[in-house]
Amino acid sequence: LSFSRLKTPPLIVSNIRNIEVDFSDETAFEIFKSSVINMPNIKDVLVWMHSEFHPLTRSILGSISGSVSGSIVQIFGTSTSKNALSPKDFQKHLKGKCAYFSVILGRNKDGWLTNKEISDGATRAFQEQKNIIVGELI
Repeated sequence: LSFSRLKTPPLIVSNIRNIEVDFSDETAFEIFKSSVINMPNIKDVLVWMHSEFHPLTRSILGSISGSVSGSIVQIFGTSTSKNALSPKDFQKHLKGKCAYFSVILGRNKDGWLTNKEISDGATRAFQEQKNIIVGELI
């Protein structure tokens, strides 16, 4: 499998893979989908996509959900929080038995959230198996 059209090659650390894809490149998108669909033993998936690609979310997550044994957590920025799908609404698009949760990013007292605050919110969503709001929504 060639990842040459992806923005960066997958980062593989132990059992964690970070794959960055330019979804405006249709060939890269198809390579991404086929490579993820064929990955064995996917436990959890964390997704953070720019808002212009949110319409692709159902297609991507619906395609890979049959391979996911744990949870899919999707991060939404404050301005796109209205696009967040409730687990109940999204569950009907999933194959298999994985769960879906969203993390909505707000702001902290200094403005933008820190990487640690965002990471902690995503971790909480996986651990607590629920939707999470990080910071204060404006």
